[in-house]
Amino acid sequence: MTDDTQIQLIQSIISEYYEIQSELDALEYMQGELRQRLTVSTKALGGRVQIQGLATVSLIPSSESHSYDTKLIDALLADAVADGDIHTAQRITHARKSSLRKESLRIMRDK
Repeated sequence: MTDDTQIQLIQSIISEYYEIQSELDALEYMQGELRQRLTVSTKALGGRVQIQGLATVSLIPSSESHSYDTKLIDALLADAVADGDIHTAQRITHARKSSLRKESLRIMRDK
């Protein structure tokens, strides 16, 4: 196969790829719109709806998660042990990291 033929083949594949990507983007947008409508309707009905034989839709509320910097905690504890520091709990509190999780919609298909 010549280089020109290979290039034409690649151009054809890329064109097809972009066409499919465009269709996927449109479908994902439509899916997002449907999820938003489901969220509003599910929220109006108390956050959980079961449609027998079809699906259960639930709103998972937003939440805050916490994690700690392990290296920092280890260093603080080593310092506390060495120094006999009674304020270790205060220092550990400052090492706390928080992140918020957005509310999410769970759709579980009935089997």
